[in-house]
Amino acid sequence: MKKSKKWIALFLAALCTFTPLTAFAADVNIDRKPLQMDVSPTVINGRTMVPMRSIFEGLGAAVEWNSYTRGITAQKEDKTITLYLNEKNAFINGVSHSLDTPAVAVNGRTMVPVRFVAESLDCKVYWDSYNQLVSIFTDNADAAAYAAELQKQQAARKAEEERLAAQRAAQKAEQERLAAQNKNTQTVSKKSTTVYVTPTGKRYHYSGSCNGGTYIASTLEKALARGLTPCRKCVG
Repeated sequence: MKKSKKWIALFLAALCTFTPLTAFAADVNIDRKPLQMDVSPTVINGRTMVPMRSIFEGLGAAVEWNSYTRGITAQKEDKTITLYLNEKNAFINGVSHSLDTPAVAVNGRTMVPVRFVAESLDCKVYWDSYNQLVSIFTDNADAAAYAAELQKQQAARKAEEERLAAQRAAQKAEQERLAAQNKNTQTVSKKSTTVYVTPTGKRYHYSGSCNGGTYIASTLEKALARGLTPCRKCVG
């Protein structure tokens, strides 16, 4: 019994360490060209994660994996970047930096946060939520041009969204106006339509001589307010 409880506790602890993955993946470009990867990027806790070797080598850095320390070390010119699997502290030239999402193992691949890696190597990074695209630039001038393009596209999309929202609001207002107009028409019709009733009857009649009875003239509105129903003979 004790052994069974121990295994259950270990299983639950393992479940708690799993990192939640989103159901979608983003694309990654470097200098407007798709980053070549052997597995697709994934989004973990709102951060785009990519295979470590693909991103580092795609940005011109040499990368090594230390299976003993579970550490990733990348070198490019005067920059040395070190990350450790499942550790939220990374190092750039020995200086510690906190990560929102650490490097993780997914389906046998070590995935690293693309923004941290790119910015550590002095690149500019932009996120296009509409196209689910991460764009990395190694050239500042090209990055500035892309930023202007992206801003223009986002402004155009926002203007279109606002136009559609205004159109939907106008359509809703028109529907409400027509519904109110129809309701008013029905109310006027009920007030102006003459029917004939008796003080104790359960029906209202459209003819004052229906069934040879003696009726009092009233309005359809008042008849309905009394809960009266139409005379089948009159309606038929």
